[in-house]
Amino acid sequence: YDSSLQTFSLLAEPFPALKPHIDQLTTYASEGIVTFNALQNSFTPLADDLIQQLDSRTRPVTKSNIADQSENATNGHGLVESSKSLLSRWVTIRRTDVSPDDTSIEAILARAEQALALQDVATALKALSSLTADAQTKALNRWQTQAQTYIATHEALAAIEAILSTEAIKQHHTGE
Repeated sequence: YDSSLQTFSLLAEPFPALKPHIDQLTTYASEGIVTFNALQNSFTPLADDLIQQLDSRTRPVTKSNIADQSENATNGHGLVESSKSLLSRWVTIRRTDVSPDDTSIEAILARAEQALALQDVATALKALSSLTADAQTKALNRWQTQAQTYIATHEALAAIEAILSTEAIKQHHTGE
């Protein structure tokens, strides 16, 4: 991507309006840019991990908790609750039918995931911006940075395309 961008920069020299957009792309040339599919595919496990981390903060799993849950289950007390608690270590169940005014972490993640299903990375980022500081993780911050880079790149490419289209129309009308 870096060498292609250098070639494009040379070809674009007659169009000074392209320079700021090419410069923006140059900042990402060495590391590359994550694809939409990579963003989308990495979000669900990230959200699941976040929910599990937050659940473990509020309901720590200890040997005594597991023993109590097993004893309750064998005594017929709270079989469903005990089963759900034990399974939650391996399976994450998250709601996806959230109301717009629900501000829970689960709802915020569901809205972000819904936006990604519509290929709307900006709306997903906007939803995630309402997460509290204690819900932020290094992995989530890294995902948000990749998503911001993805958006900035696509905005720069759209601006380049618009400028080149305008230039092509001008040249067509002037007969150059």
